[in-house]
Amino acid sequence: MDDIFIAQSSLFTEQQVTFLNNTLQSKGLVVAPEKIQRAAPWQYLGLTLTDTLVRPQKLHLWIWKRKVFGQHLAVQIVLRALSTNLHSKQPKKPLVMSFHGWTGTGKSFVSSIIAENLYQLNAWRRRFVHHFSTVLHFSHGSHVHLYKEQLQNWIRGNVSACPRSLFIFSEMDQMPHGLIDSILPFLSYRDEIDGVYYGKAIFIFLNNAGGDKITEIALDYWRRLKRREDIPVEELQDLLSKDIFRNPNSGFFQSQLIQKNLIDYFIPFLPLEYKHVKQCVREELRVQGRPDEEELITEIASAMADYPSEERLYSSKGCKTVASRVALST
Repeated sequence: MDDIFIAQSSLFTEQQVTFLNNTLQSKGLVVAPEKIQRAAPWQYLGLTLTDTLVRPQKLHLWIWKRKVFGQHLAVQIVLRALSTNLHSKQPKKPLVMSFHGWTGTGKSFVSSIIAENLYQLNAWRRRFVHHFSTVLHFSHGSHVHLYKEQLQNWIRGNVSACPRSLFIFSEMDQMPHGLIDSILPFLSYRDEIDGVYYGKAIFIFLNNAGGDKITEIALDYWRRLKRREDIPVEELQDLLSKDIFRNPNSGFFQSQLIQKNLIDYFIPFLPLEYKHVKQCVREELRVQGRPDEEELITEIASAMADYPSEERLYSSKGCKTVASRVALST
């Protein structure tokens, strides 16, 4: 069985199809009707797209302001990092960001906003966003060598098809030791590796490790009557990189990615205060189509503000359970 590819800039008319069929049959060739494609090639040829067909979308600031609460540091760094990377025609290396903070502070949410903003996700564009869950994809410590090979092949293959690919690694604090270093070659300052250019790819790591250190600093500022907005981000990023490098449960324990300075930004997600949880509850009520109920908002936020035990300033779960609490309140 042979494949014959005939194409033109406009759709084939019925007369043209009949002529082609008759011509091929005169040469002893029979074309099965189901093999005649009447759709655009990108719809049936495996969707092998190039970077020229994946144009990052404009980053809408209003989305961040309306949906991301209490994370001024993270939003500032992320927007600046993305803007710099996306406006560069030929970045020297992939953009690599590591998000750190307690659960429920918005790490996964921000990564989903990034994906939505960059690609305006629909069914076929989701293939440009690759999400690795440690507990799902890398759950067996004894299979690290296999995981390394699979991970390298997956990144290589997808960046070959789409240079502007996004890779998100969640639960980094549960990542088997040494596994993440297997992607080091793809994050380095290189023009190409075996003919593949990785400079436009984006890598995001989501990590609970470092959350206690971030909270410790934020709490210290509060107790000294200083604003969280005044926390110096450069100092916090430096502390984070050192903390997770020494932490056996960070996924980056003694990692070469840190030693070789290949992680561009260590992004702190601050613990959410009572007022931020109230914002989350109010937004969730809007999403569920319910009116603002100040009494309910106060009740849920008050119940979630539980740390430290005396001051009850922060929510140890962030806004993670807000949606279920709002739903149960009906």
